[in-house]
Amino acid sequence: MTFNVLSEPWIPIKTSDGDVKELGILELLEKASELLEIADAMPHYEYGIYRMLFVFLMDAYRPETDDDIYYDLLDDGSFDMERINEYVEACNADGERFDLLDEKYPFMQCGKDQWAADAKVKSSANLSSVFAAGNNHVHFDHCREKDRKLTFAEAAKAVCSVNLFCTSGVQGYPSTPSGAPPIYSIIKGNTLFETLVYGMVAVHQSRKDDVPFWRSQEYVEPKKQVAKISLLEGLTLPCRRICVLQENGEIASALFEQGLNYVNYTAWNDPYVSYYQTKAGDRANLKPGIDKETWRNLDTLLNISDTSPEIVKQYFRNTNCQTVHVCTYSVVTNQASYLDMQKGEYTIPADIVRTPQRFEVLQEALAATELTGRILRNAVTTLAKELGSDGKTGAAVSECERTLQRYYASVKTEFFSWLCPVLQEVPGDELNMCRQEWNIKIRRICWDTYDSFAERLGADIHVLMKAQEVKKDILQKEGH
Repeated sequence: MTFNVLSEPWIPIKTSDGDVKELGILELLEKASELLEIADAMPHYEYGIYRMLFVFLMDAYRPETDDDIYYDLLDDGSFDMERINEYVEACNADGERFDLLDEKYPFMQCGKDQWAADAKVKSSANLSSVFAAGNNHVHFDHCREKDRKLTFAEAAKAVCSVNLFCTSGVQGYPSTPSGAPPIYSIIKGNTLFETLVYGMVAVHQSRKDDVPFWRSQEYVEPKKQVAKISLLEGLTLPCRRICVLQENGEIASALFEQGLNYVNYTAWNDPYVSYYQTKAGDRANLKPGIDKETWRNLDTLLNISDTSPEIVKQYFRNTNCQTVHVCTYSVVTNQASYLDMQKGEYTIPADIVRTPQRFEVLQEALAATELTGRILRNAVTTLAKELGSDGKTGAAVSECERTLQRYYASVKTEFFSWLCPVLQEVPGDELNMCRQEWNIKIRRICWDTYDSFAERLGADIHVLMKAQEVKKDILQKEGH
């Protein structure tokens, strides 16, 4: 039995008229200029597919400069399928590389000749962070680990994403080259073709041995420490050794164990990840938070003079775009447990990002949003404790968290519907007025949300009076 990812339909895509259908890699690339986007219900699958296609194209075209990507390939308007087919032939010169079930070179996996006879077989639930397996939380379904079965299409998505979102754990399980899974970003274009081109970066021609995992001849040694990786190698590094096992046309189990252990996090530059300097002066990549949507990190993700991912910098270096459409993907983890999965899509006027004075206002607006959020948290938790909450359990604690969620939801609406359009149009000498009005808006949202919180705790006079006392005390400490 075979399942060739080049020809079998497995990648869900949205057409320009809104329909969703599944295509194989070759048909997707051939029709990319007519398609809108990859559209999977699971964000980590969606990003895994995008990343695999970025690397596929980077290896096939081997662009040396930005010009090769933005002024040659982008101007062509479509992918050269003759070149793509020649690349496939080169990959398959010593054996089929794109069959999910191949014995020697299964796609994005370790062939069966790399496994010991007593290798432990595990449930296919281990291939995805959303399935209940080990100490994972149950997210989208309630299937028991031992009963999990995947279709071949689902297994193909899983092997593209599992190494991007894996965490370190007991028994020497390594995490990604970025450590705990970071926030990954891509630039969305008007068509799938544009998005795929925007996701490509230059490949150093001096490294002819720099190939993605599906072309590698190397044996994947469990837990082997690796301190140096090249671009394509790092983008597809097998942090997990995997080999799916089919039975009766389904994937119910897999050989699954520790893979390569990259140990030089500070040296790895992932072009889809944002990097910044910590207060201690260390280099770090941007991680997701359980209670923080990624729009609140746009000051870092879009800082093209410093912290933004390379693909964002590259986009602004080579286009005169009116807007930038950023899509982010992340999973929130705690040690070896998966807590949440996030996808964000944000469209920002490009002039704000290009103009330092305007971008500075955006940065200050997000900083003010966080500061005011901390003030609100202090106010609601103080009031809850004043009314008898222990601050750890109970309805009041849950209501505190919901109140903060309401605050950030309201601010998000104002950020995209008011601040960004105004910040794009306002004359430079009026930027300070924009700052002031933003601060007024978020403070109004803060205290309106606080008042609503107090009313939900109880409408009696004692609660309302205590709420006003807490509010007055906090305002006095702030100097208002």
